[in-house]
Amino acid sequence: MNNNIPVVQGYAVNHNQVTPAPLVEENYGDTYGGGNFNGVKGDVQPKKFNDVFFSVLFYAHIFALLIVLPASLNANGGGGNGGGDMSSIIYFVAVCGIFATGLSTVSLGFMMKHATGLVKLALYFQIATSLAMAILMLMAGGVMMAIFCFLSFAVSICYAYAVWYRIPFAAANLNTALVAVKANLGLMVAAYACLFVGFGFTLAWTVVSNAVLNTYPAMAFLLFLSYYWTHQVLNNTMHVTTAGVIGTWWFAPMEASSFCSKAIGDSFCRATTYSFGSICFGSLIVAIIQALRQLNHQLRGNDDARILVCIIDCILACIEGIIEYFNKWAYIYVGLYGTYRINACVHAVKI
Repeated sequence: MNNNIPVVQGYAVNHNQVTPAPLVEENYGDTYGGGNFNGVKGDVQPKKFNDVFFSVLFYAHIFALLIVLPASLNANGGGGNGGGDMSSIIYFVAVCGIFATGLSTVSLGFMMKHATGLVKLALYFQIATSLAMAILMLMAGGVMMAIFCFLSFAVSICYAYAVWYRIPFAAANLNTALVAVKANLGLMVAAYACLFVGFGFTLAWTVVSNAVLNTYPAMAFLLFLSYYWTHQVLNNTMHVTTAGVIGTWWFAPMEASSFCSKAIGDSFCRATTYSFGSICFGSLIVAIIQALRQLNHQLRGNDDARILVCIIDCILACIEGIIEYFNKWAYIYVGLYGTYRINACVHAVKI
C-alpha cells in the first residue's frame, strides 16, 4: 500500500479528498524532532472482529450479572433493614452520577475557553498541593511525611521550571483537540451515554455485590474485577471512538465536521464491534490490577501488616500506571487504524 495515503479507522482515505484541518502555525524550533514521525503508520485493515475471546468473555460476565440480579433484589429487600441500606447506596450512587455529569460538562467548557491557562493551572495546582500537604503534616506532627511532601514540593517546582517552555506546544495540542471536539459535538452525546450506562451498571453491581458478599465473601475479587472491567471498557470505548473521529477530522474533515457526523457513527460502530475485543483485552489487564489493589486496601485495618500492605499497593500502583500509559497510546492506534490490541501496543512502544 502507498504510505502517502492516510488510513483512518482501518480504511484508506481517498487521497483526492484529503484536506488537513487548518491550524495556526507556531514555531517550536527543533525541540520536538523537526516533524519527523518515529512511530508506525497504519495499514488498511480487513473487516473482522479482533480479540474475539475477550469480547465474548466480557458479554458472558455481564449476562451472568443480569442472571443473578433478580435474586439479589429479592435478597436485599427481603429481610431486616437491607432495603434501607440499599436505598442509601442507590441515593449515593445517583448523587455521584449527577455530580460527574455536571463536573465533566463544566470542565469541557472551561478547557474550550482557557486551554493555555489550564496547562499552567495544572502545574500551579501540583506545586500548591505539595506545599499544603507539607504544612498540614508539620501541624499534625508527622515530620517524616512533611519532609517527603517538601521534597515533592521541590521536585514540582523543578519540573515546572523544566517544562515551562513547552506550555505553548501543549496548549496548541489541546486547542487542536478541542477544535476537533467542537466540530463533532456528537461525541458528547456518546460520552454521556457511556456515563449513564456506567451509572446503571453501578446500581446493578451494588445490588448484586451486597447480596453475594453476604453469602460468599470469597467472591470479592471477581466482583471487584467485574466492576473495574466494565468501567474500563466504557472509558476505553469512548477513547477509541474519539481517536477515530479526531483522525478522520484531521485527514478528511468533510466527514467529521457536524454534530452527528459520519465519522462519529463509523468510529463508534467500529469500537463496539470489530475493535471491541481489543478494548476488552486491554481493559481486563488494568481491571485485574485494580481489583488486586482494592483487595489489598481491605487489609489496611490490620496493624501487623500495614507496612507490607503499603509496599504491595505501591508496586501495584506502579504496574497499573505503566499499563495504563501504554494502553492510552495503544487505543489511539486501535481507534485510528483498527489494529489488534497487541500490535497496537507494539506500535505504541516504538513511539
